[in-house]
Amino acid sequence: MRKVLGLSISAAAILATGLLPVAAFAATTSPAADTPVTFTVSGGEIGITAPTTTAVLSDAAIGATASGSLGAVEVTDNQGLDGGSWTVDASTSIFTTGAGPDFTTPETIPITDVGYDPGTVDDMTITGTVTVTPTVIAIGDFTGSPTVVAATGIEGDNSVTWNPVITVKVPTTNVAGGYAGTITNSLT
Repeated sequence: MRKVLGLSISAAAILATGLLPVAAFAATTSPAADTPVTFTVSGGEIGITAPTTTAVLSDAAIGATASGSLGAVEVTDNQGLDGGSWTVDASTSIFTTGAGPDFTTPETIPITDVGYDPGTVDDMTITGTVTVTPTVIAIGDFTGSPTVVAATGIEGDNSVTWNPVITVKVPTTNVAGGYAGTITNSLT
């Protein structure tokens, strides 16, 4: 015990006389200091737009098909997702002519006689990282609200625009006249 005490006293005595530098006995410090930093990136909203003006299809004879562009439909997704997805479903009303409100069969075109073609991926305007799958709804297949455009594999913000072609087959039993209906694009 004397030896250890003696060494401690000797080291203190040497330090007091200034023969050893103070730094030799000081605690070691790092030449850098790390400070954690955090912040939050807030996501935005997702929305859909479609033309609000009337889309005019080509004229068609009884038994023939009318067709035309609906106009630009656009989904803007500013949610900032990683691996997210969204879909757009389309629905249609029946097309009618005449005075209504009790339209007769010759004055209506059922939804099954309507088609919706969103076009190909190459025809779409796509920004951001997203995989887009369009689906053609052929005349005869339009029931309920089928998915017409699906987006998967989303990273960050994205937007997709397409200009669907709408087709309406006029049944051979219909009357002549101006027909009107509504196409609805719904984002889910």
